[in-house]
Amino acid sequence: LAYGRSPLVITASGAIYWTWIILVIVGGCIALLRRRWLTCGALIFVVGVLPVLGLTTFTFEQFSTVADRYVYLSMLGVAIAAAYAVSLRPTRVIITLCVIVLFLLGVRSFNQAGAWSDRLALYRHAVAVAPDSYVAQGNLAAVLNHRGDNDDAAPHAARAVELEPRDASMRLNYAIILEAQHRYADAARQLDAAERLPAPPQISEQIASLRK
Repeated sequence: LAYGRSPLVITASGAIYWTWIILVIVGGCIALLRRRWLTCGALIFVVGVLPVLGLTTFTFEQFSTVADRYVYLSMLGVAIAAAYAVSLRPTRVIITLCVIVLFLLGVRSFNQAGAWSDRLALYRHAVAVAPDSYVAQGNLAAVLNHRGDNDDAAPHAARAVELEPRDASMRLNYAIILEAQHRYADAARQLDAAERLPAPPQISEQIASLRK
């Protein structure tokens, strides 16, 4: 999911100035413990997210600095650290608690899989989790428009434009929906605004095509 935590949002919120403290505390604790498997788990976690830490730019970063998929590989390090912690005192109570936790996580994973059953379910979930993400709002609007449900699509497209008025693709998306609702004057205003914004060639071609 795109959680709407773009670099601009993070900088404006001030989170960039204090979130590093958590990493220092966790890293310091691991260093003090000097446990091989704990250190191994921590290194795997860091290496897994290294490509998306912002040390180099990448396309999705403009939408969100965090995403679920960023830690898919890194969670192997967490699993190793957790397994090591359990191995220190593998009592019946601890093992029972681990089984219960794994079962609950399995149930949660099964339920979460429903959010990925199709694009509509995915983007409805995305909007529910991150209502201030213009990408989520715009994508949901596009899916609803594709299904012919423009009355439901319009508010989401409008919200996407409100959240990010400088994105030509969001204005184009809104114009398409407005035109489908026969709101031609409103659609024209969105196209006018979209034409004044920088946009990839594909978006510019779609704007010109809709003008015709």
